[in-house]
Amino acid sequence: MAIPTKTTEGDIEIYDILERKLINICCRKIAIFISIISYFLTPYSTVRAASFDCQMAVSNIEKLICANQKLSNLDDQLHSAYKKP
Repeated sequence: MAIPTKTTEGDIEIYDILERKLINICCRKIAIFISIISYFLTPYSTVRAASFDCQMAVSNIEKLICANQKLSNLDDQLHSAYKKP
């Protein structure tokens, strides 16, 4: 079987289709990879400080407390101390 020396319009169309499919596959794999990385790098949204709901945090201080487990524990202790009669 001889290797063709000229490319025809049909060959170019096939190459274009294959190129688009390859790009589509690569984009899907990249999207899946980014989704998996994002899942593991995103802090859990279930963290809750005793004195406020972290999902409703607005100020920078509240966001900082919610993002840091040690600060959240300290907030719990402070809330318990002030809550005692």
